[in-house]
Amino acid sequence: VQINFLLSNVQHELATRSRRDMEGIARQALLVRYDHRDQGISDKWPHVPTTADYVRDLEAVVDKLELEQFILISVHGGGYPIAFAYAGAHPERVLALTAVVGGPAADFTVALADMPGADWRFVSDALARRIVGPGESAAVENMAEDLRASTNLEGLRRMNDWYAHSRREVDAEAVQARTLLLLAPYGDYGDDSLTEGRALAARMPNAIMQPRGGGESPLFNLNIRS
Repeated sequence: VQINFLLSNVQHELATRSRRDMEGIARQALLVRYDHRDQGISDKWPHVPTTADYVRDLEAVVDKLELEQFILISVHGGGYPIAFAYAGAHPERVLALTAVVGGPAADFTVALADMPGADWRFVSDALARRIVGPGESAAVENMAEDLRASTNLEGLRRMNDWYAHSRREVDAEAVQARTLLLLAPYGDYGDDSLTEGRALAARMPNAIMQPRGGGESPLFNLNIRS
């Protein structure tokens, strides 16, 4: 079961380059993807969501599909608080957990979203450029399109409000499943992801860390290494 956070629109991804990544995993195992509330084609949520809200989304998907045990994968750095909360509440279901740690700093996304006069196209382009890095115009354009398909400016602001406190609420000690923390190679965020990964691993009974390979598909990487 894969948690996609911020970049989440399953229908959009099936029509883009991401389809190849998903099909690669689906040839080996059942791959479950879904859009959280307020993202993709799920219902818009006019309130600032809580981690418990996001966990209920995941619980609803798992219960609907009657999944008894599975590997839980969090592809983007913002999603691991959801993965940890679910794994802590349902240790009997999570066989193993893989989570990317790190990504664009929360203060950057907040400043960008709250910039006076900024529209969603400008914000999504700037955020994509920050994530991908300079000199990768095609990748930046693809990332910006994914962002615009996933949410809007108000949705990003609601996510920022949640993300600002979600990491402080993480109960890493409650995660009993074997856990692989992958450190995101997002340009100048490498040091931050290492610091964050070390702090999490020190609190977890069964976790290891390793860098996430930048040249390979992260979706394929996460499944194989789990």
